[in-house]
Amino acid sequence: MMQKKRSVYEEILGIFTGNCAYDVLRGVSKPAEKLVYKKAIEYYNKGDYQRAMNLLDGVRSVFVGQAKAQNIAYYRAFCSYNMKDYQIASDLFKQFIQTYPESSFAEECLYMMGFCDYKASPKPRLDQQVTEKAI
Repeated sequence: MMQKKRSVYEEILGIFTGNCAYDVLRGVSKPAEKLVYKKAIEYYNKGDYQRAMNLLDGVRSVFVGQAKAQNIAYYRAFCSYNMKDYQIASDLFKQFIQTYPESSFAEECLYMMGFCDYKASPKPRLDQQVTEKAI
């Protein structure tokens, strides 16, 4: 029993020291997954969007069908936006709207989807397909 607790704590420590979330989360217990979610939100609030995204990607399959799944989708989209990856962010906002159309965040995500398309638009002399999508 003591060995199992030690391995869970070691895995959590590995997550916080920068190991890839996918490899570390295999076999982690439910309380540890909640801790990883909490740490991801903490990283997001500190502005470390890449770490937050990695942790959220690692735990999103665990929370499918739960209330936290909506928050994870929301934070993932904003992580991409804040990392200036506007194409991915637009797709994540669109996915959020399709998955949670009745959410209180749906209107904001719809706006952000269009705003990301606007931010991803190229200069006028280049292909304007993304610009037309934003309009």
